[in-house]
Amino acid sequence: MRALSSKITLLLVILSVAIPSALPAAVERRTALIIGNSAYSSGPLKNPVNDATDMAATLQRLGFEIILRKDVRQQEMEESIRDFGHRLKKGGVALFFYAGHAIQINGRNYLIPIGARIEKETDAKYKAIDAEMVLDEMANAGNPMNIVILDACRDNPVRRSLRSTGRGLAIISDAPQGTFITYSTSPGQTAADGEGRNSPYTAALLKAINEPGLPIEQVFKKVRVSLEGMKQTPWELSSLKGEFYFAEGEQKVPAGQREAPPSPSASDLQDTGAARPPSINAGESRKQMNLALAQQAFNERKFAEPPGDNAIEYSRKVRMVDPEHSVALDLEKRATTAYENEAEFASMKNNEKRALEIYQRLFSLYPEKKQYLEKLASLDSATFPDISGVWYPTHVSGQAYFSSDGMAIYKGFLIITVSGKWSCKDPRKRIFSIVWNHGFTDVMTLSPDGQKLEGINNIGDPVSFVRNK
Repeated sequence: MRALSSKITLLLVILSVAIPSALPAAVERRTALIIGNSAYSSGPLKNPVNDATDMAATLQRLGFEIILRKDVRQQEMEESIRDFGHRLKKGGVALFFYAGHAIQINGRNYLIPIGARIEKETDAKYKAIDAEMVLDEMANAGNPMNIVILDACRDNPVRRSLRSTGRGLAIISDAPQGTFITYSTSPGQTAADGEGRNSPYTAALLKAINEPGLPIEQVFKKVRVSLEGMKQTPWELSSLKGEFYFAEGEQKVPAGQREAPPSPSASDLQDTGAARPPSINAGESRKQMNLALAQQAFNERKFAEPPGDNAIEYSRKVRMVDPEHSVALDLEKRATTAYENEAEFASMKNNEKRALEIYQRLFSLYPEKKQYLEKLASLDSATFPDISGVWYPTHVSGQAYFSSDGMAIYKGFLIITVSGKWSCKDPRKRIFSIVWNHGFTDVMTLSPDGQKLEGINNIGDPVSFVRNK
């Protein structure tokens, strides 16, 4: 019996080496959470539940362990995502598929549960599901490959009632490494729900993922090509390092292409002077890449600098191709506002050099905006006086120190110490205010030579300081 067992083991080893397909490959663990929401009280959808059901059946045949949820409310969605994250800790490939309504607010994507009443922007934080929750569970699990499929760009009635929302979904730029994210249409655009059993996107995907031997990138390229006649362009973001195939097997190659000669190399094209064949949708790819770079720059607070690598310039590159692109318009507006706020904060902190730099940069980007020119003129004429250093009060004994970042410290008789904050209230009139922590506020004018501060406090008593020479 032992001899027979040894022979069987030896035979299996030989088969696995000589004929790899004779034995199943080492099976990678595959786990999928699939959610489809259709039964919304406002803006019900026909296809998401069908999309989720059919996607679950297809992925189960392809070896995925399935968590299927249909028409779920917020608590069940959250519990399902946590359960999904727990299962992912066993390793393998993670896939999240969502079909239903979703909304972007200030660059964040929220999946809308059944029964959610979102009447203002802040409601989304508490009544919807931040898509980042899924990515956080994937990141916590630390598995090497994650796939996120969002067929959730259908035009949303909630969006039309809110002010800070954009069309479609926003770019997700901070996913964990080894993540493949795909949208049913390009960020900031909407996709069709469809008239058939499935949405056009899901229908095309169900067909493509069943083709054996197709890498994941080729699967979604096929989906994109199949939807070329529609007003939606599926889009992907990827940080994958390895290969992934939904359906294993040999890729089918059309007969007419099997004996096709290899494509000429770059050096061949250069030597012969032949033109390089144009990339399919090259302009669209550049637009999407610039959009992703704009979002990433905004997240890194690179609003308008460094030159050539900032949110404003990347957004403007998108708008050169598509002037009314909603996401690019929103990003550019938010980046400009944030940069203006930074200039105002610098002015408030008496950092006129930084304020000047910001407004000079903004004026170089928007020379038609007179308000930036006016700000520059105002800053140039109002050179901020500097009162940092050691001062001696003449109305009381002791000394004071004013730091360059607005801190004020007074040391008086018997080691009495009082701290506070100073600020320049009017640079042209050279008026300063010191708010002390013991309740007094001094308002004083700096002398033309910069050596004396004189004024009164909040109870009307005279106050003055002389600069240490």
